[in-house]
Amino acid sequence: MESRWSNHPDYAEYIGYPETEESSAIKGTPALGRPGEVHPGMSAFIDAGEYNSAAIAADGTILTWGRLDPKAVPKLSGPTQVSVGWDHCLAITSSGEVVSWGKGYKIDPPSKDIKEHGGAVSVATGRGHSVALCRDGSVHAWGDSSMGETLVPSESIAAHGGATAIAAGGFYSVALCRDGTPIAWGDNKHGELETDFLRSYGGVVKISAGFFHGLALCKDGTLQGWGDNQRGQLAIPHADLMRHGGVVSFSAGGGHCVALCKDGFVAAWGSHNSGQTRVPVDRIRSRGGVVSVAAGGRHILALCGDRTLISWGWNSCGQGDVPSRALESHGGVAIRPNVTSNQAAADDAEQKVDNTPLLIPTSNFDGMKHGYVFVKGLGYYKTEGQKQPEKKQISVGDWSDDED
Repeated sequence: MESRWSNHPDYAEYIGYPETEESSAIKGTPALGRPGEVHPGMSAFIDAGEYNSAAIAADGTILTWGRLDPKAVPKLSGPTQVSVGWDHCLAITSSGEVVSWGKGYKIDPPSKDIKEHGGAVSVATGRGHSVALCRDGSVHAWGDSSMGETLVPSESIAAHGGATAIAAGGFYSVALCRDGTPIAWGDNKHGELETDFLRSYGGVVKISAGFFHGLALCKDGTLQGWGDNQRGQLAIPHADLMRHGGVVSFSAGGGHCVALCKDGFVAAWGSHNSGQTRVPVDRIRSRGGVVSVAAGGRHILALCGDRTLISWGWNSCGQGDVPSRALESHGGVAIRPNVTSNQAAADDAEQKVDNTPLLIPTSNFDGMKHGYVFVKGLGYYKTEGQKQPEKKQISVGDWSDDED
């Protein structure tokens, strides 16, 4: 299946594997605790914004790095989520209170309204606005509303059973309703609100909002996208994602996307202007594979199997400088089972990840076509200019990133 705009002739070079020049992948086996105890797709307490990144450590400490002042992070009791915007952050306490810090227009949450609706269960941050999902299924937004970002269509959301998830993009937001209907509001210059086509995929079970585009995991198991596609961010490699068990974790960033499959396969596609779609294969492999992913403005965070974080892509303000020692001193990144209305995804979390050899695309910053090989045994190799990859027997020692 194709994403809504992935057949656009101007972006053919971004579409799928093996034709895309701007995607990478790696298979890993998460190794937190005993084998099989932690699996890809588990929801991690991490988030990435335009200039900042954040994580909740195992002991409840929130750490941020990038342009935000790390000393401004409040000490909270049992935080359950952290969300990073342009220059502000939100976190939810164990009691459902929303706390904000950083810079921006009206970043303080409507605490009274949130409390009256049972407290927050999820928060999301956009370019200059914020959104909270309350326990009763209502959605509340605040901050900049120059594009209608805070004009929540509450009646429409209630008519579809209330919201079960939220996501905030650059100048828009989207709520996923109980009946699987996504409802978006705010700016629509790039088609950010055009989600009606998702009905043909049986409804939606999970959402993510990028700056001008969005992603949705549908009930038929496919990942679909809408909105801006100037960087090929909607050129979703459907066949490969499904071939590797389907998507269990995904995130839409500034002009790129990243997805983690059931068997540990990670794919990134879209804008490559800061190396954000170049997955660091060796680093991930050495840390036990990937558990969860988050896409920022032009960088990506990945939680690895040893509870450490790695980052790649843009690092202009230190958003990629993961404070590894500080995280380690607080017990590593906190992890919890993924909570979803999709029972199939919940069942997936019970299955172990095997060590089957996997096809790994590699790329470089010079725009050279990928070399494709298995981790071991028979693989495929594609040289620059070739239409189709050729079979080739390759040993582990023969594999390289082909950087020249």
